[in-house]
Amino acid sequence: MTTVRKYAGLPDLIKTKCTRAGLITIETATLRSDSPDSHYNGGLDDQSTGIDRHRINQDEARTRFLSRTERELYESPNRVKKRQRHRSSERRRPKYGEDIINDVDVSDDGDEDESLERKLAWLQREVAEVRGEFDRRSQEAKKDPSRQESRNISELDSLAQTLQAVSASASQPVVSTKQSFIRDADVSATSTKSTSESANKQMDAERKPSGVSSGPAHSLHSDSNLTHIADFDARLSQLEHALGADTIPLPNQDSSHSKPLLPALELLDKQFASFSILDETSHDALKGRVRELALETESLERRKKQAAESQGLGSARPGSSSAKEGIAADDSEQIAKINALYGTLNTIESLAPLLPSVLDRLRSLKDVHAEATSASQKLADAESRQEETGQELHAWREGLEKVESAMQESQETMKSNTEIVETWVKDLEERMKALN
Repeated sequence: MTTVRKYAGLPDLIKTKCTRAGLITIETATLRSDSPDSHYNGGLDDQSTGIDRHRINQDEARTRFLSRTERELYESPNRVKKRQRHRSSERRRPKYGEDIINDVDVSDDGDEDESLERKLAWLQREVAEVRGEFDRRSQEAKKDPSRQESRNISELDSLAQTLQAVSASASQPVVSTKQSFIRDADVSATSTKSTSESANKQMDAERKPSGVSSGPAHSLHSDSNLTHIADFDARLSQLEHALGADTIPLPNQDSSHSKPLLPALELLDKQFASFSILDETSHDALKGRVRELALETESLERRKKQAAESQGLGSARPGSSSAKEGIAADDSEQIAKINALYGTLNTIESLAPLLPSVLDRLRSLKDVHAEATSASQKLADAESRQEETGQELHAWREGLEKVESAMQESQETMKSNTEIVETWVKDLEERMKALN
């Protein structure tokens, strides 16, 4: 403890011009004032009296009395921690002037993690120092034309504006973004066919009384978002209109719309499917049917023309009152029929959704009736088949009985044959013994 510190003979670091907040790496419990009796000026006292006036670091003192393994375990993370602290202090230390920028204390080394406000404060301070150095050199260049340098301050101004915009956007609350998004949604919902310029004017008018302060970068970003949202909404409405997604009319929506795309595609798909399924004979039949329809339409047009001509001639003749009355009666009957059909049109349209299910049921009933007519015949066929199977089973039984009787007879013959063979074998054995 009586040894002299390594940096005790150096000048006071606190009072030098290039002092940085991260150079003081000794951990102390309290801050000390720069008094004449301070240990920074105590190099002579240490040499004269041999007393070390520095406070003892308890953690380092305990490491002197640990075992070797425990000391290694303690020192390895401590070294890493000191390196990290040294790097962060080197990154945070100021160059000149005061230690407080924009209400942010930049000389505090207690926190190892740098916040966004601290970084912005350091950058603003660096920009201010560079601006001061640039002004000083420009004044020297005015005094001494030989030292004039071709430097432009536009880059420095743009950097300062960028820092100001970033600080303003960082200090802006999150609620403004949500409010702008809600306003964008309202504008897109109320006017889908409005242009991007009208949307920008409306949003600017709404943003003025809100009182929310926003920087130039954030305002430009929000304006670009407004234009993109308005264009996207208009394109989306056109796409929905073309696809037929808006065919269901809303209460406040006009029902007059052009023919949608999806039903037309479905109709074309059905037509192509029908053409692909048909063969040559069906194509020929369709061609003949189309020709017949064309001829019928031509004949109908001719009849209409003839009727119109005869009507004109009858009106020109004075003695054709009876013909006029007959034509008027026919027209009145046709008009009555047409009116009756028109009156039943609403009921037909209301019953249109039920037609598929009714047709399916009618088809099923038709199949049931067709099967019921042939049910008796099917039952007779089943009974005849059962009789035939019974006869076949009886024949099989008789055959099995015959086979069983034949098997028994064969077994009996085999037994008799074995007995005879045994007697023959015994006789042969006796003869062999007699010969021996």
